[in-house]
Amino acid sequence: MPDHPASLHGFTLRSTQTIAESDSIALLYEHTLTGAPVAFLLNDDDNKGFVIAFRTPPSDSTGVPHILEHSVLNGSARYPVKEPFTEIIRSSLNTFLNAFTYSDRTAYPVASRNDQDFRNLVRIYLDAVFAPLLAETSFMQEGWHHKLNDQDQLEVTGIVYNEMIGAYSSPENQLADAIYSQLYPGSIYAHSSGGKPENIPDLSFDEFLAFHEQFYSPTNSLAVFAGNVDVAESLAEMAEYLVRFAPGTLAPVPAIEAQAAPVVCTLPYSIGADEDAAHKTFVQRAWCTGELTPEQGLAWTILGQILLGSAGAPLRRALIESGLGQETMHWGLDGDVSKPNFSVGLKGTEPDKREAIELKIDETLAALVDDGIDTCQVTAALNTIEFQLREANYGGFPPNLHDGLRVIGAWIYDAPLFSMLEYEAPLQEIRDGVTAGRYFETLIEQSLINNQHRVTIVLAPDTKLAQQQQEALTARLAAQRAALSDDGVARVRERVAELERVQQTPDTPEALASIPALPRSAVKPQADVLPFAMIADDGPRLSFSERNTRGIAYVKLRFDAAAVPQPLFPYLGIFAKLLRETGTAKRDYSELLAELGIHTGGLSGASGASCKLADTTAVNPGLTFVGKALTHSVPQMFSLLREILTSARLDDLERVREIVRSVIANTRSAVVPSGNRYASMRLNAVHTTVGGYSEALSGLEQFFFLQQLEKRLATEPDAVLGELQQVRELVLRSSQCHVHVTGGAADLAAVQTELAALAADLPGEALPATEYSWTAAQAGEGWILPANVQYVGQGLNLYSLGLNYHAAFSVLSHLIDQEYLWNAVRVKGNAYGCSSQFDAITGQLNCLSYRDPHLEQTLEAYAGLPDFVQAVDLSASEYDRVLIGTMGGLDSPRTPDQEGSLAFRRHLIGVTQELVQQRRDEVLSSTVADFARFQDAIAEFANRGTICVFGSQEALERNKTRFSRIAPVL
Repeated sequence: MPDHPASLHGFTLRSTQTIAESDSIALLYEHTLTGAPVAFLLNDDDNKGFVIAFRTPPSDSTGVPHILEHSVLNGSARYPVKEPFTEIIRSSLNTFLNAFTYSDRTAYPVASRNDQDFRNLVRIYLDAVFAPLLAETSFMQEGWHHKLNDQDQLEVTGIVYNEMIGAYSSPENQLADAIYSQLYPGSIYAHSSGGKPENIPDLSFDEFLAFHEQFYSPTNSLAVFAGNVDVAESLAEMAEYLVRFAPGTLAPVPAIEAQAAPVVCTLPYSIGADEDAAHKTFVQRAWCTGELTPEQGLAWTILGQILLGSAGAPLRRALIESGLGQETMHWGLDGDVSKPNFSVGLKGTEPDKREAIELKIDETLAALVDDGIDTCQVTAALNTIEFQLREANYGGFPPNLHDGLRVIGAWIYDAPLFSMLEYEAPLQEIRDGVTAGRYFETLIEQSLINNQHRVTIVLAPDTKLAQQQQEALTARLAAQRAALSDDGVARVRERVAELERVQQTPDTPEALASIPALPRSAVKPQADVLPFAMIADDGPRLSFSERNTRGIAYVKLRFDAAAVPQPLFPYLGIFAKLLRETGTAKRDYSELLAELGIHTGGLSGASGASCKLADTTAVNPGLTFVGKALTHSVPQMFSLLREILTSARLDDLERVREIVRSVIANTRSAVVPSGNRYASMRLNAVHTTVGGYSEALSGLEQFFFLQQLEKRLATEPDAVLGELQQVRELVLRSSQCHVHVTGGAADLAAVQTELAALAADLPGEALPATEYSWTAAQAGEGWILPANVQYVGQGLNLYSLGLNYHAAFSVLSHLIDQEYLWNAVRVKGNAYGCSSQFDAITGQLNCLSYRDPHLEQTLEAYAGLPDFVQAVDLSASEYDRVLIGTMGGLDSPRTPDQEGSLAFRRHLIGVTQELVQQRRDEVLSSTVADFARFQDAIAEFANRGTICVFGSQEALERNKTRFSRIAPVL
């Protein structure tokens, strides 16, 4: 272990240790003056991470930690622009940039592979948290403010305010909030740190400032640097800020009192006034686990995998097969609390089934204690969690930031700082406990069955609640308006006018110059080369991406599905799940899923569709299975895969019904918080061929198909089971299979050995493709959601206008996102999010808003796009900023399996390495003059683009002339 200075820049080295699990050296320094801790995780990863966090316990539900998280990023002493956050998004090579409000802390993480960019980001974030400007206009914009509408009525708006209206439109978010308030009464967790819409307007500007003054002190913070960072340079940057502060106070670990008796609480949530309330109740049981050591925390994670981790897990299976609900709420362990909780329940149920659901939970747990847990389930869970820990694959999230946030998770509760990174010893202790006997049975008995600190929440649908809430808000605002004197009215107008003046006033050149800029040379000219080689061209096809995956074979099996006729095509949306979770001729689905857990790191499946770059009307739908296993376990993985493909129990009527009901319930929960995603798919279906396929597989059309399928399973089950068998015969054929391997030579060899058996088990002949015609999606759709926010979409296919793609469009798209839409829809319109999406393959351009209080105003913003594009006038240096921000998004680091997956996708759609390099060269050689080639297409988008809006009935009806149809989703 290398030596590190015992004292440097006013810091004293307190501890040094090796973290073998991540090949890191962990250092802890303490600032002598303030006591502020600064931790380092030193390793060879060039994707460097930095995160600084503060303990921010809320005393109410006004959302002050959340509003402050937004507002500190709106200008600081060294960087006095209105929004440094957006400026650095526009012009940074960052690989991650965000801020998070937890229930008891606020964290500010950044990451970059470029050394200078990383240092710039650290300085900007340190200045933001320790020297923010915190103007009242920022509080109004980000938090809340009153305004007077055209009828002289008082309204409330603000970005966080509208964000939380959207968040609380989700019943699952309401359920999580109820668990906290009922399981932890009298503690900080009984409050909403994000803010409840009815409470946010109670927060004053002075209280907002006082919260920052109290909690944003160095003594109440922890900073973590991770990666191949320079310790001396990092400490010097920290010292520059910390020396300005006197010693402060570290907020205590939140106290939670134990409850002596179980609590049952029934609460309403809003559904549409005309919506059927049947099968829309949620029932959730949650236990407080108490404080957990590292071993106990890992044990609870593994127990969650045993009880709930797969469809065949014993508690999850018992609840589904009880018929008491449509799908489990298998949340498991929530460790972001000083005393964590463990929860499970059912959705798609009825209020009067609460006692039966609780009894089923209790009986199932008691049986597991009395009879013992199946050893295969325990082995599968242990293997699954160990595989995840060793793989350390976070889906593109920087590993150094993941570890930094884990360190903060220990610090917030006064646990040993690096204890959450060291899993080897706790894992061995658990294995030893399992060998000794009844390890998890004892945990269930002591901490679940005999635990009286628990709560059961019943969240029941209410068709009148939305109207009652709106009437209450209207009455409150009317009373506040009536209480305003003439001077008070004038003050409201003055404050709004000042906010609008600030929003509309550009930052000065001097202020903008404070934001550090990278030179264009910081972007490497060469695109990353993703290895791809065709190994075999027939039955099954085989390709290979050679990457160092540390002894893990990543395998994709894609079956062409173009032979499925259109009436049967929607089955593909659920087909992979049915194959995987119905069991096989050899074993039921619990045994099968346990075997997968024992021998693999996971096996999943999904359907999709892609089109060729050369001909976007040539669509290739497919069914893909994705598996991963240690090299020596590849034979077992393929054996199980062949078993699934050849003998899945698609004739198990009751199991098929359970799966269909669960997917319906999950989709119903997903639509309200994801209206922008569904709007995008509808727009794609209107304008592109491949969009029609995707909508049928995973959009609203799939949801509607499944609802009808559930009815058909009751009225003509044999017909449905017969159709499923037809789909199997049409899709699962060796000549329609393409296997792609990402890994080393040994992984490829292991897979090659298995292909002959795979081909022998499947029919060989490839079948001809069918013709499809998709007409379900229409231009101008309005979809009613039980929510008081909108998701406003507008789209058009630019290639249909004759546009020839040039990669400079990616720079323009970045500018539209980060300057025009950000200012017009988020800053001025107070929507929580907004974006443009351009598909360079199909030519489809969509603009979308997220948790948006407006509809008309947002569409007007989209109509203003041509004027913005025409008026763009950037200097060479300003253009370089935007270009660098664009490349930062394109050059995000990928894990080896992500590289292999992207190489495979490029092969399927016909994108060559030469084309990737050509488009990179186009971006790097582009200038602002290139935007002129897109002006006509953008004008046509504004004039002819079709709209699709998911939102409240009131907003849709008020704009009914814009829509060809308005219909409820649920």
